[in-house]
Amino acid sequence: MKTSEDYSLKYTLSERDYLNLNKWYNKKNIILLIVIFLFFYILNIILDYKNITAGIYKNLISNTLFIIVLIFLSISILKLIIKRRSKVIYRHDKILKSAIELKINNEKITEKTEKSNMELSWEDLYKTIIRKNHIYFLISKNRCIILPVREIKDQKLMDLIKSKAVR
Repeated sequence: MKTSEDYSLKYTLSERDYLNLNKWYNKKNIILLIVIFLFFYILNIILDYKNITAGIYKNLISNTLFIIVLIFLSISILKLIIKRRSKVIYRHDKILKSAIELKINNEKITEKTEKSNMELSWEDLYKTIIRKNHIYFLISKNRCIILPVREIKDQKLMDLIKSKAVR
C-alpha cells in the first residue's frame, strides 16, 4: 500500500484499556506458573513410580487434586494482583489518563500527549501486536503505544497497520 495519507486519532485510554494491556503482558507469567507446577507434578510421579507400578494410586490421586487446586488458586491470585495493581497505577498516573493524539501514515507513527511528542518509523518498532480490542505498538519489550480498536473508524487504517505490522 503506497499512500501518504495521514490518519489522525484522538482518544484517552480507559482503565480497562490499561488492564487489558497488563493481562496480555502477564500471560507469559501465568504460563510459566503452570509449567512450574506441571514440572513438580511430573517429578512427583517419577519419585513415586514404585508405588504407581505396584498399583498404589492413593498418593497419585491426592497429589493430582492438590496440584489442580494449587494451579487454579495461584492463577486466580495472580489475576487479582494484576487487576488491582493496574487499577492503582491507572488511578495515580496522570499521563495514562491524558489525551493522546496519534497520527499514522505509511512512513511513521506520531504520538502526542500534553507531556511528550514521539515520532517512530515503522522500522523503529520492536513488535506490533494486533488483538481483538487493542493494537500494541511495542517500542521495546516493556514500553508500548496502546491503540484501542474502537478508535479505528476507517478500514484503510486497519489495513495499513496490518501491512506495516512488525511481527
